[in-house]
Amino acid sequence: KGKKPPLVISYFGTAPPEYYGIKCQPCMSPTLLGDETFAFMPENQDRQFFAISVMHLLGVTFKNKNLFAYFRGKKPVKICGRSIFVYDITNDAYAHLVFSAIYKMLGNQNFSSRELNIARRLNPHVLEKENLNIPAAKIK
Repeated sequence: KGKKPPLVISYFGTAPPEYYGIKCQPCMSPTLLGDETFAFMPENQDRQFFAISVMHLLGVTFKNKNLFAYFRGKKPVKICGRSIFVYDITNDAYAHLVFSAIYKMLGNQNFSSRELNIARRLNPHVLEKENLNIPAAKIK
């Protein structure tokens, strides 16, 4: 309820987020990724958020169960309806690195490059070997 900032979203449902007044950048939401009305999350926001369904967080429907393992170790700032976890990804280079790897895996080079550039801007050392222990970052 209240203010609904744009966010990155990965969820199991089929209802379009805009029905609820939510603007989003889809990530691993097959029903959303083919929709041309979705765009990049604005970079100039004071805070950035990522919303993910529990099904996606646990990798239930994915071959690689660890795509979003990085977020399992983080505390969500909000849980909506016991099934959508919301994380504050403001200044979180690793979150953007995970998104970049996932978009690359999906063949979306524009989104992958953009997320990688955000990760590098937030942390110029994000791609150093010792920092690449994030499962999704290992996707080729």
